Amino acid sequence: MIGTSVETLEKIQDTAVKASGADGKLQVVDLPGPPGTYALVKPSGHHEVRRAEPGARCHQLRSVEEVGGFVTEATERLGGVSPTVWYDEDGVVVVLDDGPGEHREHRCEVVLDWSPEFRLLRALGGLDGGSPRALSQRELIVTLRTRFAACLDDAGRELIRVLRTIRFSDVSGGNATVETGRESLGRDLESEVRSEAGDIPDEVVLDVRIFDDPALQRRQTVRCLLEINTREVTFELLPYGDEVERVIEDQLVAIRTLLEAGLDGIPVYAGRP
Repeated sequence: MIGTSVETLEKIQDTAVKASGADGKLQVVDLPGPPGTYALVKPSGHHEVRRAEPGARCHQLRSVEEVGGFVTEATERLGGVSPTVWYDEDGVVVVLDDGPGEHREHRCEVVLDWSPEFRLLRALGGLDGGSPRALSQRELIVTLRTRFAACLDDAGRELIRVLRTIRFSDVSGGNATVETGRESLGRDLESEVRSEAGDIPDEVVLDVRIFDDPALQRRQTVRCLLEINTREVTFELLPYGDEVERVIEDQLVAIRTLLEAGLDGIPVYAGRP
């Protein structure tokens, strides 16, 4: 039994007196000292001091590149552990097995978040569970100039110049064709959008970071459809679905490569433990 102080014995005695009418029941008393120390007190006054088993630890790391160093340090400090590493688009999880006779799984996690630019791109395209967002001419220009400033190549910067000079108008005609910047509104009326700076492209190419992690700086090219709604005078920037899946998969491959480079023979699995 763990040694008890005078203060602890007085607390146990007081509890036993209060429990004297609770026939056949036990009282649990939290005791001063190490966390998790408690006493089981019977109505008779007999008691048994116990210490609760500590819960499993869950450490949090800031970057994927820190996983290798953590696993090395943890295996040396704990001894006899058999770690496994798991990863998916939500993050990386290290499970440290304390060995035979233990019932705890100490863990370490790296939570992966989308980068601000990739999160915005998914939201604009309705890939976050919502609907695609319609942007006014000004909103699209401001978004490209600010939120996607680091994602544009020369063609993207030229697009901003083209967008500044766009003019929407209604024209008479009987054509029933639908093409970039032009769609039929009926037999005798069409809505048309033109730019004095040149042709309006069908696509926009953005170079975006996928995850907001210091170790994952490489940018991925994402092709997006530029859809113009001439009736509503709005624009939609829609990333192709297969493009999004491709860039995420490429980043997961990069994460696995980074993990394996810092782990000596430690198993790395795709998925969640």
